[in-house]
Order: sequence, then structure tokens, then C-alpha cells
Amino acid sequence: MCHHQLVPEPSAVVLTLVCAWIYGRGLRTVWARAGRGHGVRTWQVAAFGGGLAALLVALESPLDGLSADLFAAHMVQHMLLIVVVGPLLVLGSPMVPVLWSVNLTARRWLGAWYRRVECLT
Repeated sequence: MCHHQLVPEPSAVVLTLVCAWIYGRGLRTVWARAGRGHGVRTWQVAAFGGGLAALLVALESPLDGLSADLFAAHMVQHMLLIVVVGPLLVLGSPMVPVLWSVNLTARRWLGAWYRRVECLT
């Protein structure tokens, strides 16, 4: 058995922090306009934060080092990502804060694009 040292993957940490920053930026705008808990509920913010935390546990904890040696640890990573991270991020209602994190022109463009894509499905 090989013993792997826990070395953070900078791209996973940075991208998680960027996602948190974008969500937070948009959330501040939504709550400044609609009031705290409106537009995005506080439990949704907690869900999104929990999803990001679970993502870091799956990708940046000792579990990641173990997954190289133990198939069971690798499968725990997959289960965390599929059963925990995905649903929590979706429950966090990320589209609302993401749209409100950009300026009006970009928000209109993204909204129009989303409506076109949704009509195709």
C-alpha cells in the first residue's frame, strides 16, 4: 500500500472559492433588493454552502489520498459527489445569485440564453 501525502489540488480549492464568491456576491444583491431570506431563502444558502463544503471534503480531505489505494474510499468520494454535493448545490438555487452577480446587460443576455435553451428541452 502506498501512503499518499495530503496535497491540496489548487484548481479545486480556487474554483470552489470562486463559486462561493460569485454566489455570495449575487446573494448580497438579491437580499439588498428583496430583503434577507427573500429571492433565496436562508436554508438554500446553507444547502449551497454545505454542498461546497462536501465538495472540498470529497476532493481535498484525506479521503482523496486514501482513494488512490482503497477502492472503497474512491467509491465514498463518488457517493459524496453524487448523493450529497449535487443535490445540495441544486437546492441552493444557484441561478438566482449567479444572475444577480453580473451587471444588467449580462443578466439580460444570460436570461435570454437560458429561456432559449430551456425551450429546446
